[in-house]
This record gives sequence, structure tokens and C-alpha cells, in this order.
Amino acid sequence: MEVEKLIRKVLCCQTVLWMGVEMKTMRVFSQGDLLYTINSKRMWINQIPCCLLAAICFHHHLDHLATQAAALVPPTPQIHTLTAEYISDTLKVEWYDGGSAFPNEMEATWEIQVLNKNPLKEAALELIQSKLIGIDQLLHWTWTSKLPFNCTDHYVKIRCCLLDSGVCSGWSEYGMIPGKESGMYPIDRVVPVGTNVTFCCVWKHGENLIAIDYGGCPIGRCWTENLTGQSMSLHAEKVALSPVSGFNAWCQAGTTQDFSESIYGTVLFVGYPPEVPKKLDCAAQNPEEITCRWRHGRHTNLYGPRRTNYFLTEQFSGKNITCMHAKRSLQLFQCNFPILTDQTKYYFTLQAYNNLGNAKASVLLEID
Repeated sequence: MEVEKLIRKVLCCQTVLWMGVEMKTMRVFSQGDLLYTINSKRMWINQIPCCLLAAICFHHHLDHLATQAAALVPPTPQIHTLTAEYISDTLKVEWYDGGSAFPNEMEATWEIQVLNKNPLKEAALELIQSKLIGIDQLLHWTWTSKLPFNCTDHYVKIRCCLLDSGVCSGWSEYGMIPGKESGMYPIDRVVPVGTNVTFCCVWKHGENLIAIDYGGCPIGRCWTENLTGQSMSLHAEKVALSPVSGFNAWCQAGTTQDFSESIYGTVLFVGYPPEVPKKLDCAAQNPEEITCRWRHGRHTNLYGPRRTNYFLTEQFSGKNITCMHAKRSLQLFQCNFPILTDQTKYYFTLQAYNNLGNAKASVLLEID
């Protein structure tokens, strides 16, 4: 009868290790602080302390998971998309993590390597973390190159390493960003004062480089480096403020057969981002318009298409205007905004922006 009462309290059936002997299809019961195991063939009962059996089972389960994890090798990743922006020399890589190949959640480290020049040299190696969750997730990575993409071919490859076991996949096939034909790069770039800039000259097949130079090179702060058999880079450290027309960078190449020569060139504009507009003040000048005035702060040294533009936003109405041709009166700029029907309170934000950054100031106005 006592055994029958215990049988009614069956909690689970599983394989148990006891005293080094494997007992299969064992019925396990609990009574008080003891756990009973009944051999289904011989019908005898062992009293096993619950905590001991739990520890044995838990250890066995951990060993099983560790063995299973160690046997997993991440699949070799494939680059899904590789996008290059030649103006900013920024690339974006996308790939699927292959998470559907793993039965449990796992931490992973991705190694992303970028190579360029000839022979190939490492330009970047970055590690990023992710979690594999049993489904294929699209991952991405963005990187900006110091060397213009136009100068030479760039190659990208990735691989996955499991954080717990340290097991790594093979490397993906290379994704390639092709360099461009002859020219001096980057093309007409705008940079802040004090930036380190890398130029490059790419010449035609059959030509040889004769000279390469940058007009803003301070003595001892520029040097050259061979990239490939048809390109060379010129590094300029901490570039100084340029003239309004910019600094010229150029190279000369020619052939020995017909003595023809080619000149390749570009312009670098060096200036400042806009400062916060100073002394912003808005007032109703007549029944139809509000006039906002401000001082621009430090000169940016950038003009024409690179000049500072202004954007005026009114928060309560959500309306905005672009002050493309802000009138200048003495040292003040001004921009007009229409008075709106049934609105007496205005909150203006003036944003100044150019190629190097932006800054803003705000003011509250009430009109009667």
C-alpha cells in the first residue's frame, strides 16, 4: 500500500545515474526531503537525498550542453550587400548571422577586416558583438576610410566566432570596392581646420608619376606613399585655414614614348563649422511680418555653395522657412516670418548649418 501511495505521487520518468550504474526508465517520487527511485524490473527502492540527485542531474545536463556547444561550428558568413559612398568614403556592409543553425541562444563576435593597396595591407579590423537567437538576423557595419575609395581597390571580409567556445567560422569571400580611373582625389572636399587629410594621384596605364604636391603643405608635415603601380598617396597633417578659393592639390604624370603629360588636380576647402547664432531677437515690425535678427559669430571661411545657411522653425505652428538669402544689415542677419491668424505666441528656433556642422538658438515671442 505504501508503494502504491508513492506511485500516485509520480513526478517524472528519466534516466538516472546512481552509484555508477545506469538505471533506465526509472520512476522517481518525492516524499518529504527524500527522493525514491523504483527499479521497474526488480521493484526495489533506493532512498536518495534530493539535493544529491539534483546535483548529479544538473552536472550531467551541463556536460551535455557543453559537449553540444563545442561541436557547433558557425557557418561561413556571406556578404549580403556592400555599399560604398565615394563622396564621403563610407562603406556599409550587411550580412545574415546564420542564427537559425544554432539550437540555443549564443553570444557571437564578428571580425570584419578591410584591406587595400598592392600588395594587400590591412586598413581596418573591427570586432562587433551580437546574440544568435535561433533565427537569421540581418547585421550591418559602417566604416569611413581615411584613404579615398577612388585611390585603389578595397576588399572586405567577415567571419564569426562563438564567444563561449572560441570556435570560428571560415572567412567570407571578399567583397570589393573598385578604385577609379585617373585623377586626383578626394574631389573638392570641405574639412575643418586641423584635420589630417590623405590625397592620392591615380595615373593612366603607360604613364609614370612626375610630381605630386599640396598647396597647403607645412614643411615636414606632408609625406608620400606608394599604393599600387598606378597610384600614390600624399598625407597632410593638421591642415591650416585655406584661402577662400581653397588649396590646390595636384599631380603630374607622363609617358616616355610620346612625351605627353597629364595634370590631375583637386581643391581642398578648410574652414570652421558655424557657431551658435548670437543675440537672436524676433519682433513684429508690422501687422504682417515678424523679423528675426542675429549675429553670425566667427567667420567660417566657407563661401558660395559651402556658405552657412539658416533655417527658421516656429514650434507651436510647426511652420518653417529657409532663410537662403538672409539679408545682412551692418553686422546683423535678418529673416522674416509671416504673422499667423489667431496666434499670439511664437517659439522660434534658428539653425545655422554648413558642410562642417550646425548650431542653433531659440527665442520666445508674444505679440498683442
